[in-house]
Amino acid sequence: MRALKVQGRSWVTRGKGFRRAEILDEEWLDPAAHGTNVAIFDPQEVFRTFRQHPEFADVFSFTCPSSQPVDLSGLCHASRETNWAVLPTADPASWWARLPQETRKNVRRAERRGVKVREVAWNPALAQGILGIYNESPLRQGRPFWHYAKPLEQVIKDNTTYLDRATFLGAYVGEELVAFMKWVRVGGQARIMQILALQGHQDKRPLMALIAEAVQVCHRQGLSGLIYGQMTYGSKTDDSMVEFKRRLGFAQVNVRREVVAVTPRGRWALRWGWDKPWTDRLPANWMQSLLKVRTWWLTHGSQIRPHATARRTSQAGVAQR
Repeated sequence: MRALKVQGRSWVTRGKGFRRAEILDEEWLDPAAHGTNVAIFDPQEVFRTFRQHPEFADVFSFTCPSSQPVDLSGLCHASRETNWAVLPTADPASWWARLPQETRKNVRRAERRGVKVREVAWNPALAQGILGIYNESPLRQGRPFWHYAKPLEQVIKDNTTYLDRATFLGAYVGEELVAFMKWVRVGGQARIMQILALQGHQDKRPLMALIAEAVQVCHRQGLSGLIYGQMTYGSKTDDSMVEFKRRLGFAQVNVRREVVAVTPRGRWALRWGWDKPWTDRLPANWMQSLLKVRTWWLTHGSQIRPHATARRTSQAGVAQR
């Protein structure tokens, strides 16, 4: 991964053949740090800088705020739609009333089964509890779990980012941490960085209890919404994670990303849509079949590797359950 700083933002490039540059940690940056919005910048200057370093990127992309136009005149670019899963937190009572009856039952069931959720400060005990959750299983959602077998020092490093804007919630059964959530305040909303539970306690519905408490805490902090990653990923529009979010009141909010070509290869990619991830270009039924094959292979045909050699995906470690 290569990096280049332009207009005070760190851009990173991923990929060896086709190189895409993006703002490092774009979704976690504080809008106040740049006055209005971290995505407000001059793409013309970014293009000129990247043209001076043609080995750096074939295209660069950024999220466009709906309320602020950007100058893309004269640039070869394409708009790509992505999305966020957003739960409004301004009125917790209305949110609760709109939930399906089964979801409300599950939240109450968590309490009856001994789950207590509370806001916790970062401390060594929380770090040890998170380590225990990470090491429960090498597989999560049918793929190698990025955080499995990490040393404690790495767990602490990973979870102490953006501490000045972070909130931790812990779900406890007695003194045992069975689930936790970390969110980061971004532009008047809370963006979930991680939500994870011990699989051995899933019957107690600790994740639903965490979301319910998060709505209350966000409301008290004056935050207008809770963002839980994307609602859908490419052609995966109807899986267990999507259904989990829907049942908790999350809704899809579409967001526009602009992709700007820097090199001839970048212009060719935009023309034919090859800048999109290959998972976005496959039909949904193909993706489902491939995911089933991958799950079978990981379960029966391969040896799970520790975190140092596992390949991290765009969702790994972020808003997992």
